[in-house]
Amino acid sequence: MHPKVSAVRRPISTICLFLFICASLSGCYLNRNGTGVSSGGGTTAPFSLILTDAPPLGGDVLSFQIQITGAVLQPGNVSLINTPQTVELTQLQAEYGFLTPNPNLNPTSFNVPVGTYTSLTVTFANPSMTILNETGGTVATNCLNGSICQLTPALVPSTVIFTGTPLFTLIGNTPAGATLDVSLRNLVQNDFSLNLTFPNAVTLTPLTSVALTAPIAELDGVVGKVASVGTNPNQFNLTASTGQVFSIAVDNNTTFSYPANVCPAQTVFTCVSSAQIVEADLSVLGNGTLLANSVSFEDDGTVPLVEGTLVALPGNPPTPMIVVQNEVPAVTNVAVGDVVNVTLQNPTAFQVDADGLPIPGGLSFASASDLLVGQEIQVRVSGGLSAGPPISFSTNRVSLRMAQITAPVATTNQPNLSFITNSLPSRFPVGSSILVQTFTPPQTEFVNANDITGLGPGTTVSVKGLLFNTPAQLQIGEQVARRVVVRSSTGP
Repeated sequence: MHPKVSAVRRPISTICLFLFICASLSGCYLNRNGTGVSSGGGTTAPFSLILTDAPPLGGDVLSFQIQITGAVLQPGNVSLINTPQTVELTQLQAEYGFLTPNPNLNPTSFNVPVGTYTSLTVTFANPSMTILNETGGTVATNCLNGSICQLTPALVPSTVIFTGTPLFTLIGNTPAGATLDVSLRNLVQNDFSLNLTFPNAVTLTPLTSVALTAPIAELDGVVGKVASVGTNPNQFNLTASTGQVFSIAVDNNTTFSYPANVCPAQTVFTCVSSAQIVEADLSVLGNGTLLANSVSFEDDGTVPLVEGTLVALPGNPPTPMIVVQNEVPAVTNVAVGDVVNVTLQNPTAFQVDADGLPIPGGLSFASASDLLVGQEIQVRVSGGLSAGPPISFSTNRVSLRMAQITAPVATTNQPNLSFITNSLPSRFPVGSSILVQTFTPPQTEFVNANDITGLGPGTTVSVKGLLFNTPAQLQIGEQVARRVVVRSSTGP
C-alpha cells in the first residue's frame, strides 16, 4: 500500500515494559497503583515513576523511541536512574513501559533521602521515529508524501522541569511517586517536529500512597530467550532484544503451555530450558521482582523471531512489509523501527497467539488472505536475510499478535459487548472502521471504565487485541480486545 521507504537513520534499541523506579533503604514493596511501602529504615523513602503514552490521532507514527537520560529531584541533586535507557512509546498505548535504576532488574531498588523536594527534572535524548507521511507534502527535507520514513528530529529543549511548593514530601517508610505521561499526541507536531514544551506533551501526576495488596502491574506477552534456568527456587533468566537479562520467578500458580513434541509433560516448569524463546505474562511484585503468571513456548531459539506492525502488502502473492517492534534474539542489521520486507515461503504456517483470549466464530488467520494492514505479526526468520536496502528475509511461520490501535468510538452495541471505532490511523484506508469485540472483565480489562456502557460516540480509546481481516463485513477488520483504555479528549 505504501511501498516507498526513506531511511534517514537507524533507530535505537527498545525496551517495552513498565517504567518503575523504587527507592528505599532496606527494601520496597509495590501495589497495583505503583506506590510503595518500605520494609524498614526511616532515612529514605520509596519512590516510583510510571511511564505511559497517548498516541497521535489520525496521523501515523509507526514507531517512536526516545532515551530518558536523567530524572533528578531537587534540592539535593537526587538522581533516580544510573544509566540512560530507551523506551518505545507506540507500544505503550495500552501497556506500561519500564526503566530500571540499573541495567538489569534483579531486583529494582534505589535510595531516595526523605525530605521536601520542589522540582523534578527529566532529560530526554536521541529521539527516532518511523512515520507514514500522508501530510500531502514533503517533511524532514526528503520524506515524500506517501512514503514510510525513518526520522531523527531535533529535541530542543531536551529537558522538562516540574515544580511545586512542594512537589513531593518524602517521609521515612511512606511511599510516594508519580505518573509520567509522554504524549505523542501533543509532543509530535503536524510537520513531525517535536516540542517538549507543547501543552500536555509531558505531564506528571503525583500518586497517592496506598498499602501493598497486589502486584503493581501486569505485563502481557513479554517475549525473550531463556538464558538460564534455576531450580532452588524455581526461576529463569530471560534475555530481551536489548540485551537486558530479567530474572523471573515462578510459583505454584504459574501455568505452562508447551507442545507435546517439545515437552511431553506440557504444563510443568521442567519444560523450560535454556535457549528457548518463550512468551511470558508477568506481574511486577512489590519487592521489585518479576513473577510469571504464565509461560508459553514460542520456538526452540535456533532462528530469530521478529515482531512488527504490518504496514503494506505489495505483490501477488503478497510480500508483507512490517515496521519492526521487537526481535528475539537481536538480528544483525535489523533494528527496532526498521522497515522489513518479508517473503512467505511455500509452505508458510499461520497461527494465532491468543494467550487465552476467546476467539469468536468466523474469525480466521490461516493464510496470506487473512493478512491485514495494521495487524501485529511475529515472523520466524527462516532464511534469505539481506541488509538491503530494502531489508528483507523469508519466513516459514507467521503468528498473529496483539495490536494496539487508538481511535474514537463511533457506535456501541452493549448487549453484544462490541463497539465500532472510526478515524483510524492513516495506515488504514480512508473512511474505514474496525469492529471491536469485548468480553466481560477479566477476559477484557477496562482502564478508566468498568465496561463499555460509558463509551459513547466520540470517546477516544486505545485497544490492545488481536486484529482479524473481515473482508465480508462492512468493517475493514474485527479486533478481539484484551484491554481497552479510555482516554481524555485532549490527552495525555
